[in-house]
Amino acid sequence: MPAAVKTRTLIDRSRYLAWNALTVLVFVILTAYVARADALVLAG
Repeated sequence: MPAAVKTRTLIDRSRYLAWNALTVLVFVILTAYVARADALVLAG
């Protein structure tokens, strides 16, 4: 049973890390998009 609990904990942890990475990625993409839009507005 402890092995199953250990595996479950590992899966939960990796899922948590994956969501964190995804959130950061989306945030970076949005920031880059907004910065690009600002640059275009300033240039225009």
